[in-house]
Amino acid sequence: MIRWPRFFRSLRWRVQLWHGVLLAMVLGALAAREWNVRVDLLKRDLDNDIYRAAFLIDAAMHGRGDPTPAATSLPPGAAALLPEQRARGMYYAIWRNGEPLPYEVSENAPADLFKPGTDHEGMLPTRPDLRAWFINSVPGDYVVAGRSLERDAAGWRWLGLKIAGVAAAIWAAVMLAGWWLVGRELRPMQAIEEAAGKIADGDLARRIQTRETESELGALAAVLNETFARLEGSFAQQARFTADAAHELRTPVSVILTHAQNALAGDGLDADSREAIEACERAAQSMRRMIGSLLQLARLDAGQEPPPRDFIDLAAVAAEAVALLRPVAAGRKVTVTTDFQSVEVRGDAGALGQVITNLVGNAIHHGREGGSVRVSVAAENAPDGGTHAVWIEVADDGPGIPADHVARIFDRFYRVDTARTGTAGRIGLGLAISKAIVEAHHGTITVESGDGKGAAFSVHLPLT
Repeated sequence: MIRWPRFFRSLRWRVQLWHGVLLAMVLGALAAREWNVRVDLLKRDLDNDIYRAAFLIDAAMHGRGDPTPAATSLPPGAAALLPEQRARGMYYAIWRNGEPLPYEVSENAPADLFKPGTDHEGMLPTRPDLRAWFINSVPGDYVVAGRSLERDAAGWRWLGLKIAGVAAAIWAAVMLAGWWLVGRELRPMQAIEEAAGKIADGDLARRIQTRETESELGALAAVLNETFARLEGSFAQQARFTADAAHELRTPVSVILTHAQNALAGDGLDADSREAIEACERAAQSMRRMIGSLLQLARLDAGQEPPPRDFIDLAAVAAEAVALLRPVAAGRKVTVTTDFQSVEVRGDAGALGQVITNLVGNAIHHGREGGSVRVSVAAENAPDGGTHAVWIEVADDGPGIPADHVARIFDRFYRVDTARTGTAGRIGLGLAISKAIVEAHHGTITVESGDGKGAAFSVHLPLT
């Protein structure tokens, strides 16, 4: 399959391409027509000059005179060609009394000159680079006058170049005007693309701003704005439902957890009953964590938790998160190595600490038992030598994430159970919460992984 360059896939370039090709064809045809018409007129003038020269020679030859004063002073024969016509490169030849060879020939006559084979005057068939006319006013006598087209052909070529240059200038001017006009007409589409991109990035309140209300693009923008409004309403309704459901579930879960803990604190339970109540307690604890995560996501989605804009040392935050998880790593015999560069960012230390805790915890739980996890914090230098961003990277040497699951790894409740082990007690919201927190700090979070290659999560945060 042919993959065209990016600009050929642009609608603006394709419109311009077809416009340019069609315009070039039309202008080429008009230029060729103009050149042919002008050359035909020049040939007609040349034929008139040649005929005039032949006529003057014939008149002087037979003593008929001519209204031109110069003709009366010309003797018959070689001197009959007017000076102005001789200067323009004309030649002549005279046959008299039916002789097969010319009676008189000018010095500049072509070597393959021949006697006309008809008694009717007119154009003489010659080479393409010559043009000649013959007159047979007296039976047996022929006068031929002609001229080489070499000098005229150069002028015609120059005329063709001038016409082509004018056509090219017109083509360029029309193409520039077309480029401006197409860009002006496609502005609503650019507005649609920009609005759709902002909405895809999470700005659900964005709408397409266009003054084109009556055109097809204006109608499309109106339909899309209505669709975006419904989409925003749907997401808002979903967020409200999540928050309301989580709030409603907190009380019954707390009641279940309280009764389970009270029952376990008392005496008189046999082994089976205690095991059953402990299972209920674990389930209630898991549900409480899930409800807390859902409430946090709902607040992040609704923008109810704007991160504080305090300056924090991200290396210190990362070190605290790693220290908290070292006992967990020791339980799985996982070695955690760190490489922290002290750098300050504006943000919420607790929220960013939660992101690092989630990433490092996932690496420990999903990595290879007895493996290693590497955590690093590094500044990103600007071209002027200063620091303008910071990277956080958490990488493990575990089984990795299959390529077809990478795109969905940040979805809520999504877990790659077939490729990851040790997920007991984990509900699949940690990465979704981490992504929401990072985006609230105007950053990005990405992952690079593959089967058997481990996973490397990278967080990019601006300094301000």
